[in-house]
Amino acid sequence: GRRDYAALRRCQSPIESFLKIASKMLRFVIAVALFGFAMGQRSNITYEDCGSKGEILSAEIEPCDSDPCVIKRGEPTKIYFSLISEQDSDTVTLDAKFKMFFVMVPIPGLESDLCKGTIQCPVVKGQTYSGTIDVVVPRLFPPMKSTVQFRITGDEGVSVCAKTKIIIE
Repeated sequence: GRRDYAALRRCQSPIESFLKIASKMLRFVIAVALFGFAMGQRSNITYEDCGSKGEILSAEIEPCDSDPCVIKRGEPTKIYFSLISEQDSDTVTLDAKFKMFFVMVPIPGLESDLCKGTIQCPVVKGQTYSGTIDVVVPRLFPPMKSTVQFRITGDEGVSVCAKTKIIIE
């Protein structure tokens, strides 16, 4: 009886070792996943061009882990963009609107002059520019599905224009 138990114990030992290692790995994977969610996901957004003359290289929203992106009311959201200017310009202006009850209304609280800390002005035709726009959707906004339009204009008119769908929660 005693030898049988010792033999059985030796047989379980590799299995127990595997389970202990697997358990530690699973805890590590869960911790990394939770940390990733806490840090916020950043993803490229699907957008529709609405009259760009310049070239949009990339557009991303953080946090975003779905398409369309879910934007939380009252929480900070960052929009990252990269574009190639098709014009020389001393000014760069952002016109950002979203659809609320079938009407396009300005997004409140955004700095429209992108030369004030977002990108280096003047801009030069053919150069690449990248920037970040900080947005906080006011808590008083109702939860809804919406379309957002970002239009960046220089001295010679619209440079880039993009529309994307979002969900406000």
